[in-house]
Amino acid sequence: MRASPVIRGVLITRYSKSKSSSREATPVVLFCFPLRGFLHLDMLQASDSVTFTIANNCPFTVWPAARSNAAYPELSETSFTLEQGESTTLQVPGDWAGSIWGRTSCSKNPSGNFVCATGDFNSSSVQLVDVGKRPALPVTLANFHLVHPGGEDMYHVSVADGYNLPMIIRPQRGTGNTCVSTGCIQDLNPPCPPELRVVGDDGITTVACKSACLAFGPWAYCCSDCVSNSYGQFFKDACPRARNHLFDTSYLFSCSSAKSQREQTKYH
Repeated sequence: MRASPVIRGVLITRYSKSKSSSREATPVVLFCFPLRGFLHLDMLQASDSVTFTIANNCPFTVWPAARSNAAYPELSETSFTLEQGESTTLQVPGDWAGSIWGRTSCSKNPSGNFVCATGDFNSSSVQLVDVGKRPALPVTLANFHLVHPGGEDMYHVSVADGYNLPMIIRPQRGTGNTCVSTGCIQDLNPPCPPELRVVGDDGITTVACKSACLAFGPWAYCCSDCVSNSYGQFFKDACPRARNHLFDTSYLFSCSSAKSQREQTKYH
């Protein structure tokens, strides 16, 4: 049986529209943790789609966003505004691949553009206008590759491009040796090395933490045979189950898809 995703308070469950069978889900994505709250996702599967219910339990506003990978159809809705305690839904195709992340400290600038301190994609509105744009780095990413029933849903949390919010994916009642919880539950902003910090408008508060690759360039920190360094160790020690390097293969997680639509998977 497949698991339902949870990211420390996020719950994603997939069901088939058919009464006789249902496909199970993939990992869940969730922002922040017990200390600070979290973003909760519920995933319901219809015969050809998956619905994410996203609830913000953080003690501050979060602007979740989603983007499809290349070669996958772009979503009709790409982002939302969620005050503390609010929720919304996001529908994606059943064989979707893409990313979900959280934006923080967003507002309209004097030019009328919608800007965020972290996770921004430089849009004139809350919605992603240019579908080819990636979120501004650094940002914590929850990445998914969903498949039709009978296959494997793959997922991971990545801090390879840096970090802005705690996030975890926790499958329940799934099958497979790697159908387990993953993510980064630590708040890396306060202990972030000074040379990797991104500070807010006040010039003091750390709002995100760059990866060494992002901060210093590829040759010393982004290669497959790079020498181990203290920056990489910082992310690895804090987030051992998250992808923390472009060539890191220890972060791969998957849950087997239900062959019978009757089965159901939940991710929290």
